[in-house]
Amino acid sequence: MHSDEYPVGGAEGAAPEHRCLPAVGTPLGPWVLELRAAANDRYWAGAGIDHPARGAGVLYPPLAANLLIVALQRICDEPLLHLAQRLRTHATATAPATVRLSGSVRKRWEHRGREHLEVVAEVVAQGPGAVTAGAGGRGTLLWEGSAHFCTARRRPAPRTARVMRGGDGRGADRERGEARTRPGSAGGAGAGAGVRRRSLRLEPELLRTYSRRGNFHSEPELAARLGYPAPVAQGMQVAAPAYGLLLEAWEDALLRDAEVHWTFHRPVVAGRTVTALAQIGPDAASFTVGIDDESGAPEASRAAVSGRARLHPDRPGCS
Repeated sequence: MHSDEYPVGGAEGAAPEHRCLPAVGTPLGPWVLELRAAANDRYWAGAGIDHPARGAGVLYPPLAANLLIVALQRICDEPLLHLAQRLRTHATATAPATVRLSGSVRKRWEHRGREHLEVVAEVVAQGPGAVTAGAGGRGTLLWEGSAHFCTARRRPAPRTARVMRGGDGRGADRERGEARTRPGSAGGAGAGAGVRRRSLRLEPELLRTYSRRGNFHSEPELAARLGYPAPVAQGMQVAAPAYGLLLEAWEDALLRDAEVHWTFHRPVVAGRTVTALAQIGPDAASFTVGIDDESGAPEASRAAVSGRARLHPDRPGCS
């Protein structure tokens, strides 16, 4: 994501000097910015979603992940790969809106020649005029969540090197490409009853719509320096067809009272088509997003994204 995308409006302090990777406990923000209507609509468009919420100017909730990435880039100039994301929605707001992001680095470790880190953040609406649903009032929490990243460049490690554990002592999540679709997930459900399907063609121009210019998501030269044959779609853009299916099923509840978990298994380069397969119940769902083969069929063994979602996650009885 391009760090010049959003103008800073009243940021609390200058952006610190770049260093990579930030230590555990390093703050992200606080960062106050304006989400413009045109930029918000561009993310809806880049996700291939044309829903009444978009026409009404509702802020696109997966923007929370993009804002977190930009906040991280303000203190770290290393190209990063997005491995996992959790997003909890609490309220909706419309653009233009002034929001405040704050968070911190929760864990950092090394695994298989790459540095990894986990960050947490929350996004709060600063002005009451933008909030359309939820608690309302000044300082309304819109979104909160966490994300797991690793460096895009693999770094050589000694043969005797051992995996370093994160800040809470747990091992790292499996690295991109190692995870497999779990039995019973949407990716293994085929065309059975209750499975919804949605595709998105990731043309280079669509990647630029979502990621703008000046990064390895949009520029072939920058992608080539990292060893990729073409620009790499952001994980959240690859996951967009699944989010579109959830929105069709759950409507406004997804935007204001839900939690979604995504795991990103492999990069998807420009020019490929991805297809989401989702099993969606009244308040819980699972999904995968696969990379289509040359015949246009999604390959379950080439799942790029998998995940789960739940409505009203704080309601008694929900887990």
